[in-house]
Amino acid sequence: MKHASGFRRDFKVLMLGLKRSSSSSRAHGQPRAPGGSVCAILRSGEDGQSLVELALTLPLIFLISWGVFIFCIACNNYICLTEAAGDAALKVGVDRSSTSDPCVDIYTQVSQTGATLNPKNITYKLVLKNPTGTTLGTYGPTVGSGFSCSGSGTTSGTAAYNLVEGGSAQITLSYPCNLNSYNLVTASCNLNTQTAEMIQ
Repeated sequence: MKHASGFRRDFKVLMLGLKRSSSSSRAHGQPRAPGGSVCAILRSGEDGQSLVELALTLPLIFLISWGVFIFCIACNNYICLTEAAGDAALKVGVDRSSTSDPCVDIYTQVSQTGATLNPKNITYKLVLKNPTGTTLGTYGPTVGSGFSCSGSGTTSGTAAYNLVEGGSAQITLSYPCNLNSYNLVTASCNLNTQTAEMIQ
């Protein structure tokens, strides 16, 4: 790759060649074919080659860079989603005796931890199991702030009642991602993560 001074020199050579070609055509009374003088200069040697290479490769480099940028955003969202699920599961595991709606607690914790995510676009699911692994209750999947499973901890069947010491709280989160790139590449995906925490 030539330096800036090399590009300036090539540009001057190109312009000088155009002027000479134009003058020669007028002197002989011949019409100048569009682009003919440029092709003549390029055929004469390497003058101007760097400009042509740059014009051909720059769009491709831009598209590749943009694709990497979009992919990095998706990876960052997945990391945030995984961390949010872990923090939410930990909160449910330690708040057994002080919550009446573990689903709202999960939504609140995810909103705080996943600051770069839109909590209203996340799909939430909670599965509570007893110490032997038997499922006591499944809540969701629900999208956004409508995720709720309120109820008294003394009422059988409620989420708060099913928070059994020694059991587990399994949380599944799903988040949509967009991989569109200037309408040249159109793709969508779902980021999914699942984590479980023992209820204390």
